[in-house]
Amino acid sequence: MSKKTSIPGSVFLMIGAFVSIASYFIDKLRNANNLRFFIIVGLLFAIYGIYKILIQKALNMGKIKKQYKHTPEYYKKSHEYKYCPKCGSKLRESFNFCYNCGKRVM
Repeated sequence: MSKKTSIPGSVFLMIGAFVSIASYFIDKLRNANNLRFFIIVGLLFAIYGIYKILIQKALNMGKIKKQYKHTPEYYKKSHEYKYCPKCGSKLRESFNFCYNCGKRVM
């Protein structure tokens, strides 16, 4: 299974700055106000890039803890179980389908 990778904040920042600056200068050269949308989108990309950089720095410094939905403590909890009527597999109470045979369980 491949690990999901995210785009670094610096990439968002560089792309946003490039799009905004290029759109601004092209807009001024043409003496038209047609590229305002691209200037705004570029600025939003740059702001998001700065946000991602700051969040990553905060995570690295330990000021923010990354929260995971299913921690080892989650799996240690006692769960209610039921059994599949077709194959007899042990299922958690919250399961709607058998993971072994696919039968819907109520």
